[in-house]
Amino acid sequence: MRASNLNKILARISCDTVLFASVLFAPWWLTLLLTLTFLMLFQNFFEAFIAGLIIDALYGASSLNLYGFHLFYSAIFFTMWVLATIARSKMRLSIL
Repeated sequence: MRASNLNKILARISCDTVLFASVLFAPWWLTLLLTLTFLMLFQNFFEAFIAGLIIDALYGASSLNLYGFHLFYSAIFFTMWVLATIARSKMRLSIL
């Protein structure tokens, strides 16, 4: 395995660790900013969906009823993924 590939893998693992720690311990807005940053840096950052599902499972309020839709953060992270994919195709920012 090349050293550059190993560095990319280690960078992604460390960013995953930071993201999931922010899901558990940081305010929601910091998690959203980190997710947006990681979506722009990494191609196919599917960990955002997992983070959204974890946030919905842990902190999803049953009183927040958007016409029977309870996966609020998952939908936000999916929308951010779509927008980041479009933006990344227009820019040359995705370096990892």
